[in-house]
Amino acid sequence: MVDNFDLIRSLLTFDSMKQKYSEAIGLIQEALPDNVKENKAVRSFFNSIEREPANDCYYVQLLRRQSDDPHTDGQADPRYHGNMHSRSIKDYLIPSLEAFDKAKPDIIDMCNMFNVRAYIRLNKRSYKSVDMAMLKGIVDQMSSGTFGSPYNLVASAAGQVCDAGKDKTWIVDLDAEYVPYQDDMIKLMFECEPYVRRIQELSKVYVNSSYRAPEEAFNIAYQNVKALTPIVPTKHGKHIIAKPFNVQTFGEKWSQYCQDNGITLPLPRMFNDPDYKYTVFELTDVYLPISKEFEQFLPEHETYQKDRNKISFKMPILSDWDVHMLDFYWHGHCLKNKYWMKQCDIHKDNPTLMFCP
Repeated sequence: MVDNFDLIRSLLTFDSMKQKYSEAIGLIQEALPDNVKENKAVRSFFNSIEREPANDCYYVQLLRRQSDDPHTDGQADPRYHGNMHSRSIKDYLIPSLEAFDKAKPDIIDMCNMFNVRAYIRLNKRSYKSVDMAMLKGIVDQMSSGTFGSPYNLVASAAGQVCDAGKDKTWIVDLDAEYVPYQDDMIKLMFECEPYVRRIQELSKVYVNSSYRAPEEAFNIAYQNVKALTPIVPTKHGKHIIAKPFNVQTFGEKWSQYCQDNGITLPLPRMFNDPDYKYTVFELTDVYLPISKEFEQFLPEHETYQKDRNKISFKMPILSDWDVHMLDFYWHGHCLKNKYWMKQCDIHKDNPTLMFCP
């Protein structure tokens, strides 16, 4: 089980209308004559703005992932998803911390009952943007003459829009094989703009304000920025919640880091059936072009390929020693052919895990 409710709650912020539109409200107040400012109705209006929520919300989804489906003879049960990666069970738009707390028991019950995961997008939405995106979706359907389920309109609109502005965050998605390199990956990320500039600016502040040595000031600035970079546990890894940064620079640094440290492609995704009768390797993405090379290291097996995006190899159960030796020979093969571990996925508005039974 993964329960991130408390961590996620600490990351949510809800502004009032005055906080969100403070600059515009300030300009209006400055332009008003003094006698108008003192008017009881005008003062009441501006006082109400201080308490009025800004109509922002967070988008929560309850999703059944294909990877959580039961397998039959090494294949995912098609009755759950077919070819879909995930299936939505229920959605929430959370407008306040009170609404978040109120929804929590319902979300946990739904997740446990249907074996689904609860995800949240940490970039704010607004009701206005969601409504406008829904309206656009309706117009697009009318103009094309192709109509879908109206229930999908809200989910589609809430998934498309983003009103986070300067508070926008990305997700650096660390699967299990990346977790051992977590600290080094954060270091590489902090060597990319705008992180590197932000740390340098903070260092100068510490040098000038407290007369610290430059190296000490840099270390303090680095740790402060790192402390403001949340890390959310997932079922099989972690999500680093990062500010937008230069992905191209990060990719170049990661590639060089892998070459310098001999970090190669790990074994493809592997799982054993519940009765421990067979082992299955699932090859996708970068493994597909070299599937024949990986196959030569396997014992006698069966091959399944339902589509061009995934190849599965099924064989009698492998012992821990078998897997260890397979990993040893595969690592050597990858070193010889310079098959370095690929860069982890970086998502610009994907959800992060809130709860998983």
